[in-house]
Amino acid sequence: MRDLTMGKFIWIIKIKRCLFIVFCSVASQYAMSADPILNLTCSNPKMYLYLKEVSPLSHFQTRLAGTCKVNSFIAWGGYYTQTQEGKGNTTGRDLTVVAAVTGYPVPYESAPSDTNCFGPGNCDAYLNAGETFPYDFIISGTTKSTPGLYAPAVTLYGTDKAFPGNKVVIGSVIVTYNVVQPACSMSSASHLSLGFGALTSNDFASSQQVAEISLNCSAATQVNVTLVPTQSAVNGSPGVSATTLDGLSMAATWVDSTSAVVFNTPRNFAMNKGSNLIQLGFRPKLNAGSSPVGDFSSQYTLNIVYP
Repeated sequence: MRDLTMGKFIWIIKIKRCLFIVFCSVASQYAMSADPILNLTCSNPKMYLYLKEVSPLSHFQTRLAGTCKVNSFIAWGGYYTQTQEGKGNTTGRDLTVVAAVTGYPVPYESAPSDTNCFGPGNCDAYLNAGETFPYDFIISGTTKSTPGLYAPAVTLYGTDKAFPGNKVVIGSVIVTYNVVQPACSMSSASHLSLGFGALTSNDFASSQQVAEISLNCSAATQVNVTLVPTQSAVNGSPGVSATTLDGLSMAATWVDSTSAVVFNTPRNFAMNKGSNLIQLGFRPKLNAGSSPVGDFSSQYTLNIVYP
């Protein structure tokens, strides 16, 4: 009985020592393998986006994507953060940065989080030396409303989760643009609706409706105006396009010259300083041999290109 008891006691001691040895072995391996300096080589370290001259409050977007190679073992994985700065008239955090895969915003360096990881959805994933992992970020913003030169910039970092003080630059994007005030601006509504009411074939000759587009220009300038029909154009009939009612078409003319509009072809207008008016006339037209009955509609897009 005494020998059995002693045997049990010795067996328990051996198990405890074994656990202690295994624990020490893991801790020792981690301490020896984890490089205290995060070491990555990334493929796209710096990118420039030149927008040149842009209108106020214009949206822009670009992507920063590539791969990073792991040069030393990363024990607990890592996550991304960002910082922003600006040159010229840029004053604050002008850019929005999200991970393309998850749609999560990349946190600022002052508020790190595990929302964006080297391994998507798993910031705890270790990485061995020689492995690679992809990165893909969408960088977007809106140009300022005040004319001037702007140059917002964002730098993206990779941070070691085991050693949060250790970080490395993944890449950076510098956006440069010059906000200029357009010479002209449209003072009328961007969507116009013309109603014809109830019509008979006897009314078509006098049923023209006129669309008026007002432009206010800061100086005399030239603009190009193009009318694009949504319905198909009628071959051999300049300015005539189909409507949604079979057998009925719509004829478009320039009111100032009474000439038929040439679809998809720019017409030049000389704009004066101040208020200007562009007028387009629309008149229903029966197709030969047709007597359609029912509702109809016809849609167009008017493109005005000005400095």
